[in-house]
Amino acid sequence: MTNIVVVEDDYLQRDWISSLLKTELPRAKPELVRSEFEFRERLAHWRADPPTAFIIDVMLCWVQPSRNIPDVPEEVAQDGFYTAGIRCQALLGADERLRNVPVLLYTVLDRGDLEKSLDPWPQGVAHIKKGDSESRLLEWIRTNLLRKRRD
Repeated sequence: MTNIVVVEDDYLQRDWISSLLKTELPRAKPELVRSEFEFRERLAHWRADPPTAFIIDVMLCWVQPSRNIPDVPEEVAQDGFYTAGIRCQALLGADERLRNVPVLLYTVLDRGDLEKSLDPWPQGVAHIKKGDSESRLLEWIRTNLLRKRRD
């Protein structure tokens, strides 16, 4: 089974990506993550059982609205939601078990905007701008996930 983590706080985008993955990879199991806090909470699980890939939005909320909002770490308070996906990718890159899992930064931001935060650009990290054709996302899925399934 192909386990793909989709880190996206917008439910319409999250549902669309999940549907696309299930259509393209019928045996895929998209794991949906709705916030940076939720991402950090699941890291230990992924270390024990690394997923096939991560699709991460860059601008993410810290948590979904609730009564019990966990404390915000200083780097999150300082940089805000604008670089949440970059922080998530950095956590993956710093982890020996997760650094080789393909990451797609799927965001409204241009690659040039991200290069300021990702210098040098990490190996195994791709970028597709939301709003570009669906075919680019499908191409990344086919290249990175279908190939892995055959290996």
